[in-house]
Amino acid sequence: MLDANALKEEISYSYAQILATRCGFSIGRPHRDNDSVDCFITYNGKLSNLSVNSSPQINIQLKSTASPQWANNSIKYQIRKKNYDDLIARSFVSKIFVLFVMPEIKTMCCRYLNISKINGIAYWVHLCGMAPLPIGQESKLIDIPKKNKFTQKALYTMMDNISNDRGVDYGL
Repeated sequence: MLDANALKEEISYSYAQILATRCGFSIGRPHRDNDSVDCFITYNGKLSNLSVNSSPQINIQLKSTASPQWANNSIKYQIRKKNYDDLIARSFVSKIFVLFVMPEIKTMCCRYLNISKINGIAYWVHLCGMAPLPIGQESKLIDIPKKNKFTQKALYTMMDNISNDRGVDYGL
């Protein structure tokens, strides 16, 4: 049986998998998570006839919480320095941070993963280009805008942006 953290990790991955599948994308996991990448989403070929690039890909760091810290129009979430450093670094493949907001494990049941009920309960942020942490600081409290819901439409737009040489968050 999975412990609570492993269960949250699997549910977060399942949510990303549902969105990717509904968009017609593939999803996978790296053999090792050395680069703060829990999963990657890809599309084989050109996303549209107008696409500049073929085979777009996005890398995702997945986290989950049952008790989000809402502040104004964002969620505050503490991430470790290693993850923050990996996510702010420029990379050939865009990386986003996705926070899945879920109920407490003890109140959750298998029917919870009905996509019609969970659409819009994960939030994303693109941290590339943010300032590095000062020496000695071991974590960072990041802001994830409440408007940045990780939905089927948002994921498709990100992949379209990538396939057209636009920033991953262009127009979102």
